[in-house]
Amino acid sequence: VAVANDRIFLEAPAGTMAEITAARDTIDVSINLELVDAYQKVFVVNGDNQKIIDFVNTRCYTTALGANAPNIGNALSGGTSGAAIVVDYATDIGSTTSRIYGVPQNTVVFTDGETITGTNDAGNAVSFALNSALAATSVPHFYDWTVYGGSTTYGTFPTKPTLGCLYRGRVDLAGTPYDPHQWYMSRQGNPFDWNYVSADAQSPIAGNNADVGKVGDAIIALIPRKDDFLIFGCVNSMWLVRGDPAEGGSLDPITLATGIFGPKSFCWDAEDNLYWFGTSGIYKLRVSSEGWQVENLTAKS
Repeated sequence: VAVANDRIFLEAPAGTMAEITAARDTIDVSINLELVDAYQKVFVVNGDNQKIIDFVNTRCYTTALGANAPNIGNALSGGTSGAAIVVDYATDIGSTTSRIYGVPQNTVVFTDGETITGTNDAGNAVSFALNSALAATSVPHFYDWTVYGGSTTYGTFPTKPTLGCLYRGRVDLAGTPYDPHQWYMSRQGNPFDWNYVSADAQSPIAGNNADVGKVGDAIIALIPRKDDFLIFGCVNSMWLVRGDPAEGGSLDPITLATGIFGPKSFCWDAEDNLYWFGTSGIYKLRVSSEGWQVENLTAKS
């Protein structure tokens, strides 16, 4: 996936770039933009423009959702076609009109007008008529990224983030203009749940709701390394998150002597050493079980 001039392109077939026309003029490259690949999707982080390019799900559309909406992970099947999905995301579960996206469980396609049924987490029957499959199996789908179903049960999506990454199964966001010291992490395994009041090990979590707290500097880069640690690159400092902030993780300063130039001013070597362009040159960070060491590679001796 590539972005240029407020347009998004997909390599399909290999060696050929084709525009995702539904995405045209829905992003703004005059501000920072991040593409986070996770769960067979690409999450577009771009201020007001939070979008998803979905390469896996079947899409269903109904104008008669009914009182019992499906939850994430519910199995739904078609009474006529025999097609089946496991629900991944839905829009507007508080209204009758909804688009439901689910991982297909077979190669059968839903038929227009058939009744789709299942059972939600509360044990209530889910039943709705499929108004149109809307090219249900044709991917990628392109849609707005919100909390699941637009429901406050799943919290509130962060306001205008411009930084994003994947860390320990969570989609992490930062770079909000109104609170540049704040960071946000979705529920582990669920990028549609931002309810920070949940009290479990996989809970969504944010700086002001975590024991580790906010960062004392404006965050301008998110730098994850596998599931080992996450670095917050800031204007005048660098900070390291070890483990999971919702389950005993820690936040410690790497250095208070330099920050990072911009969101992508870093790279890694084969030995997991980080290099970044900082306040006074190019820096190297070596992290080990004993701690970390910062070296200015361009300082005069």
